[in-house]
Amino acid sequence: MFLESEKNMEQMRVDTVGEEEKAQPGIAIPGGCILLSRMMLLSEIMDKPAIYMKLWVTCLLSASRGREGSNLPEGAFVTTLKDLAKKCGHRVGYRWWTPKGRGFRKVVKWFEIKGMLEVNPTVKGVKIVVINFEFFQNFDNYTDLSEAPKTLEEMRVPQDKVVKAFNEILGQDLQPIRVWNASRRKALIRAWKEDGSRQSYDWWLNLFIYIRDKCPFLLGKTTDFRASIDWILKPKNLNKIVEGNYEQRN
Repeated sequence: MFLESEKNMEQMRVDTVGEEEKAQPGIAIPGGCILLSRMMLLSEIMDKPAIYMKLWVTCLLSASRGREGSNLPEGAFVTTLKDLAKKCGHRVGYRWWTPKGRGFRKVVKWFEIKGMLEVNPTVKGVKIVVINFEFFQNFDNYTDLSEAPKTLEEMRVPQDKVVKAFNEILGQDLQPIRVWNASRRKALIRAWKEDGSRQSYDWWLNLFIYIRDKCPFLLGKTTDFRASIDWILKPKNLNKIVEGNYEQRN
């Protein structure tokens, strides 16, 4: 699962003080804090029932920071599924409701399948590891909010990898991409969404290789015309390339 610098991102602080103790300006809040990426608003977890988010935040809050004296690596903690389920419950009147059995195990399994949690049995219960915890809890790995994707589709498209592949494969024959602005982002997302077969990095990698090896016209080797990333991403032109209209034939 599922992205902001210390100066530009507001961190989510978890107040562990009792309700009667109100935080005052200049007074440090005990218990530490965790980071939550704003990109979570665009992630699949927001499409799931509330217990998924509660489990995820509980795991982040419980994870070890790997500091000196800890026997656990960063991002890990030991618990039992029973205790974890209890923490993910909620109060109904005077009673505490706890998710049970296969239903809760299904929720945990979802995070394993998504590569967000690793769950291993231990003598005392289970050892849970938040995958890439150290990376996602580092301010330096976040960009400014203004640079963040605005939609789920934009987040899912590996734009940086596509741009890099274009420059590495076609950059010697065509104008390399030096500016990746909003109009180009939208054009790539539109092309990505138009056809399910295009929704993988390998498809775009193979497209650029195909243009390099089979389409000398687009590279300016037969006329003065040279394609550009903007020209390639236009729906009409991209369809013609895919259909082989510019392929050199013997």
